[in-house]
Formats: sequence, C-alpha cells, structure tokens
Amino acid sequence: MADPFWDIDRYLENELRRWMRLTRRLQERFRRMYEDLAGELPAFRYEIPLYDLIDKGDRYVLEIELPGVDKKDIEIYVKDHLLHISAKRKIEYGEEKEGYIRKERSYIGFKRVIELPEDADVDKIKAVYRDGILRIEIPKRPEGLGKRVNVEG
Repeated sequence: MADPFWDIDRYLENELRRWMRLTRRLQERFRRMYEDLAGELPAFRYEIPLYDLIDKGDRYVLEIELPGVDKKDIEIYVKDHLLHISAKRKIEYGEEKEGYIRKERSYIGFKRVIELPEDADVDKIKAVYRDGILRIEIPKRPEGLGKRVNVEG
C-alpha cells in the first residue's frame, strides 16, 4: 500500500528548499546593499553618558564625562523640571599617499535627560566644561520642597 503522505512530504520539502534559496538570495542582496551604503555614509552613533549627582548641602553638583567634545557642541536646557544635555563629537581620520587622499569621519552624539530634584532652583543653574568633564551646579531653593500657604478665616 502506498504512503498517502508521500506526495505531501515531497511537496513540502521542495517548497522548503525553494524558500531557503530565496532567503539566501535576499540575505546576499541585503549584505551587498549594506556594504555599498557603509562606504558612502559616515559612521554615526549615540551614547548615553553616565553621571554623578552629589548633594553638597546648599546645592547639587552633577558631573558628566563628555570626552573629546568641544564646548561649542554642548547644549543644555531645562524643560518641565528635566535637565536635557546633548553634545556631539566629530572625529576625522586622514591618510595621504602619493596622489591619493582618504578621509574617514566618525560622529558620536551624547544625549541624557535627567529629572531634577524637587528643591532644585532651575533659574540659577550654571555649567562649566573643562578637561572633558561637564560640571553643572544646581542650587537648592531656600524654601525647600514647598511654599507655606497661609490659612485665612
């Protein structure tokens, strides 16, 4: 007696082989496209820098490492009691040979959003960038966490 599933098994094997060939061709095309684009596009990536937040009594001090960044490429702003810090760094590699010049560039973006403590005085924040370290001083409001409400009556 013949196996009734033999034709189905053979059909499925053939379809599987066909899909595997198609998948390999697509992988090869994507690999070639990626290699073509990688030669034309600059390398770019984002990093999330780590930071230290220190309570100094009358103020907070936030220190964040941004190695190789130029001061003009740092942007800091406060919105909705959140401190937004972003920076970028461009690295160029060059090689000169006889009649041939090659330049490669790498771009790194830094971005961090930090929730400020409730008693931070956002109107008096100051920042200094020196030797790859961004130091942000955040004074505390003298009234602390809240404002006293007088009860009338």
